[in-house]
Amino acid sequence: MPAKHTSYTELKRPIGRTTLGKLLLAGAIAGLVATVFMYLAREVSEGETARIDDRILLAINHRATTTLDTIVVWATELGGVIAVSTISLILIALYAFKKQWRSAAMIALSIGGAGVLNFGLKLLFGRSRPELWTHLVTESSYSFPSGHAMLSSALALALVSIFWGTKYRVAVAIVAALYIAMIGFTRLYLGVHYPSDIIAGWCASFAWVIIVTSIAHTFFTNRQERVDNTTKN
Repeated sequence: MPAKHTSYTELKRPIGRTTLGKLLLAGAIAGLVATVFMYLAREVSEGETARIDDRILLAINHRATTTLDTIVVWATELGGVIAVSTISLILIALYAFKKQWRSAAMIALSIGGAGVLNFGLKLLFGRSRPELWTHLVTESSYSFPSGHAMLSSALALALVSIFWGTKYRVAVAIVAALYIAMIGFTRLYLGVHYPSDIIAGWCASFAWVIIVTSIAHTFFTNRQERVDNTTKN
């Protein structure tokens, strides 16, 4: 008896209410965070954050030590383009080797998109770096929003999303939060970013990653369901 083939039309399934609800919730959260970013960007453009930005930076610099200088200069590189790109490529290769395409896509799109978005936003706002003291590291790009903050948080948030449905989610979330906070602090300690740069970077990254991971989750889940249905038929 010939095998029954499932047509393309039969494979097409509408997005369920639960899935649609999750997408709408993700979109709402991303929109809210993006609104915070836009508000902060406006305040920065109008110079409203200048006083508090300088106060915080000077307070941090007042507690600087030679030992901390050495540690921070090393630690900040963990959130830079080279480190984040290297870690991301290793993870993508690992997930691809294990045929975990959803996880590989989440990492690739989260980091790649965050990098492109950051580049565009820096050019758009053109904010100069703080110059309150001599920097221990050299930075030539614009300040707003922080690239280190965006890339590190994009990587961390993507991993949290990947591990969210596992028993490791709490541990991964804690490590991710510490990593994000550490990179943000190092940029302030070094005086190469204002606090508003860091917060804006986190907001932009969070909004982007939640959209990417939500869409990727929906796409690959529906794709797997279609494959399963084809196999059953």
